[in-house]
Amino acid sequence: MTPTRNDLDDHDDLRELSRRLHDLADRWEVPAPSERPDPAAARRRLPAWLPDWVGAGAMVPVLAGLALVVLAIVASAWLADLGDIPDPVDDTPASSSILDLLGEVPAEVVGDSPIDVQLTDLATATRLAGMDRPTSDSSDDEYTAWLERLSGIESDPGTGDGVFAPFPTGASANWSDVAPWEDELGWSILDVDRIVEVTAQSVLGRSFVPPFGLDGRFGVVTGPAGQGDFPADLEDLGGGVVQAGDDASSLADSTPVRLQGSPLFLSRADGRLAYGSTEAMVRSWRDSTDSTLADDPDVAAAAAAVTTPDLTAARLERADFAWDPELDNPDIDPTELLPAPFDAIALGWSRDDQGLLVTVAYVHESAEDANRNAEELQRVWSSPGMPEGMASPDSLTIESVATDGRVATVRIRPTTPESSYQPELYLNLRGLPFVHA
Repeated sequence: MTPTRNDLDDHDDLRELSRRLHDLADRWEVPAPSERPDPAAARRRLPAWLPDWVGAGAMVPVLAGLALVVLAIVASAWLADLGDIPDPVDDTPASSSILDLLGEVPAEVVGDSPIDVQLTDLATATRLAGMDRPTSDSSDDEYTAWLERLSGIESDPGTGDGVFAPFPTGASANWSDVAPWEDELGWSILDVDRIVEVTAQSVLGRSFVPPFGLDGRFGVVTGPAGQGDFPADLEDLGGGVVQAGDDASSLADSTPVRLQGSPLFLSRADGRLAYGSTEAMVRSWRDSTDSTLADDPDVAAAAAAVTTPDLTAARLERADFAWDPELDNPDIDPTELLPAPFDAIALGWSRDDQGLLVTVAYVHESAEDANRNAEELQRVWSSPGMPEGMASPDSLTIESVATDGRVATVRIRPTTPESSYQPELYLNLRGLPFVHA
């Protein structure tokens, strides 16, 4: 049921009293500017929707408070008339950034292995896109429009319209095929506000490592997916953990949720849902009180460097970035490599009043190494050393290069929808911006 202004018609007397209190406050004599506190500071403590006169004089807050009391009485009477109304869905993230989700990944899950971390804030991206979240009842066209919009395909990154929030791209699942997720697990990407997924380093040509393996992943999501019960046909392992699929991996058991046919383990707690390719991963998340991925100094430094308002997606890697001609692009000229080693990187996609912004952070052993690489970052981003046809450096504008201690950062503006993904492509194929001598 959607209430309208007409539902308040029976309470005209209360509305009139509220209006008169507002009018009185509006006409109240306000002290000269030099005699009153900074109005901007005062308004920061008040709701943004209150009129400009709120906070300007001593009596105004009193009168405004009286008006709000009357409005509360109006609202109470209104709600009494309407009966029970479902609580609105709040898509606003509970904390300041998706990077807070790094604290959901137990350190024992990842150990010292090279890792690839992908984070996406679908709630913020949907809000910035000016769209409504599709539901399982939405048409294919509505879902496709949302998917394309968040993936940057149908937006202009050079304007305030730009947004980029890709789903995690691990080899283990097809997030975009919604129905099988709902059938097998009882939830899908449509029920996710924010997500962090960790996999083994997935660079082409480099080997996968324990504890992940070819089909390995661990993730945590927030949103409606974190509520409710799992389908009854999932095996209950006790202690709040369930299992989808059989213990034996088989391609015959492959689904869009489990592309390799391996089992998936899941658990819910405190409005969050964790999933992993081993039972131990998920139990560690439920039971561990030890350190998390957020406590890793290199990962934390990389995450902090790409944290910006309205961050919609991020990707972090902790890995060996030394160029290897046997594994990486053999056509790279070794004399063009970044001179200093780095141990972790992060990419963050956000939006400001100029459009889509990509921030890339490099974490070094020392400030000296960060400064050495900073002198070369403009060059390698302008000529990324990618295979022919795999790069369009002209579609990326390098806005700035800076250092802060042992961290060097590059701020990049994509200029075409396709270029929103370009920095991540350079990372996946180990172009010059992501290898060192």
